[in-house]
Amino acid sequence: MQSSCKKQKKTVISEHVYALEFQEEVSKHWQEGTPIKKDNLEMITEPFRVCRISNFLDNELLEKLKEDVQKVPSRRSDIDLYRFEHTEDLANVDATSVRALRDAFTNDIVSWMERNTGIELDGKVSMASSKYIDGDYLLCHDDNMGDRRIAYVLYLTKNWLPKDGGALELFNKDKDGSPKNVVYSLLPEYNSLVFFEVTENSYHQVAEVTSDKTRLSVNGWFHGPIDERKPKNSKRSEIPEPPLFDPEENVKVKLQEMINELYLKPSTIEQIQENVEQESYVFLSNFFKKDLYQKISEEIASKNIKWTKVGPADLRNYETASEDSFSDELKRFLSLFRSIEFFRLLKGYTELDLEPSEDIDKDCGPKGSMELQRWTCGDYTLMSDKLSSDQNMSMSWTNNMKRDRFNKDPKEFENSCRSKYNDDGCKGATNSPKQAGGSDTVCATTKKTTEEKSNSTLTPRAAQPSSARSSDYDDSDVSDIGDYLSDQDDHLEDSGSNESSSQNALEPGTLDVILQFHTGHLWETETIDYMEPEQQDGALITIPAEDNHLCLVYRTQGTTRVHRYVSHREKEFFYNLVCTYHEQSEAPENAD
Repeated sequence: MQSSCKKQKKTVISEHVYALEFQEEVSKHWQEGTPIKKDNLEMITEPFRVCRISNFLDNELLEKLKEDVQKVPSRRSDIDLYRFEHTEDLANVDATSVRALRDAFTNDIVSWMERNTGIELDGKVSMASSKYIDGDYLLCHDDNMGDRRIAYVLYLTKNWLPKDGGALELFNKDKDGSPKNVVYSLLPEYNSLVFFEVTENSYHQVAEVTSDKTRLSVNGWFHGPIDERKPKNSKRSEIPEPPLFDPEENVKVKLQEMINELYLKPSTIEQIQENVEQESYVFLSNFFKKDLYQKISEEIASKNIKWTKVGPADLRNYETASEDSFSDELKRFLSLFRSIEFFRLLKGYTELDLEPSEDIDKDCGPKGSMELQRWTCGDYTLMSDKLSSDQNMSMSWTNNMKRDRFNKDPKEFENSCRSKYNDDGCKGATNSPKQAGGSDTVCATTKKTTEEKSNSTLTPRAAQPSSARSSDYDDSDVSDIGDYLSDQDDHLEDSGSNESSSQNALEPGTLDVILQFHTGHLWETETIDYMEPEQQDGALITIPAEDNHLCLVYRTQGTTRVHRYVSHREKEFFYNLVCTYHEQSEAPENAD
């Protein structure tokens, strides 16, 4: 009976894995935290312990396993953090090779892991299959969720090369425990098992696949008692925000010399304000005068500007500009966004309280912030589900955001405005462009009929709405070494509270103002999305990449601005100017 059992082991897991000398070597280097690299074994100790066992499975089983897992029904996922294809848990798959692998993991490898790592397990094993093709990726995450104790992946693709991408990349951490830089990469070696302990700092990612090969794996976790020794990410700092500025009254700017005169007309301002009120955002084409915008575009792409990479990697990855490296021309242009004149214009567009009152303390007055960003392949921002408690509150937008939008040429927009307003600038009888018989005038926000859409040559490049993260993650939603998410319940506890929603609706408004440069080469999927973590039906707003379009988005606290991952196909830089404006707030009654 023992002989039969031993023989079965050899037909599933390679014999060297069970050899006493091999296990002692694994245990020694794991427990002592010492690296080693030799035939069939590699132990990495920095930035955290990772073990790779080569030639893990019997070759005959391996070939059958590759064939069988590709027959299992799978679904493709594409959200802010990952894009790849995966199966449900393989527990109910009846294929002989899959059953043999599951039995080996449950009956033998669980005890093998406990014995050689010293990590207490409970016998539960999650197992699924993942498939990555050209352009697929899984960005920085830590797998630290629930009772996951050891993450693993078994690679099933032959002849993988560095140029193919798709490496398992490990991040070091900064003094606060946040992921910083990729410091180690492991190629998906055929028939190798890679595993590591799931901890609060086991940050890793699957780099984007950059070839037409298919990266296939079986992956999941060994589960065990939850480790209560240390609260997750308890010392992480808030992401530093750009410094706030007050509206500057001594800045000399002439709006009419910079901005398309259409957008300074009272009737247009009223039209924009109505659209912001109805839709919570507006998208204004050709906002700046052509010659000025072209000049600024050249200045922003100058090699003289100093750029600094910002993180942490599990939330964002792009560069910001150092203001002291700006040319005089660029400084003059950016001063517009700090000027009292621009604050007043935004007040006209939105009716937000953005003009300081004479009788209010300066600290309570309206504020703004500004960040000039440079983007290229590999850059992204993610839905911020790891912010501070104040930032992490659920929120409700004051208006229902729409995904449908289209551009209008300034002249066409002017004509549209005339059709909506009488000659004296007063509103006509129709209050809403959506009402039957009313004008269909919009500021790149409201819906067009199917016929109008098909006949229009002015619509922007279509952008696919992104999928919001689902709140019902379980072990079937696995990725290469695991689904990254922290427990959704941790930050959605009060998302259904009517009291919370009403409080948020009363909060001072926040206005994002976004201007983009050098976007002509971008793919349609590289968009800026506004999302709520608890929403499961996609982005509330999707902003396509368009030059010289000023986008205004009104929101309250909690909604996340997500810039989708930039594919390796993009070889050039593009730029975002992101300004955020805060309404003035009333000082407390008992304030000194």
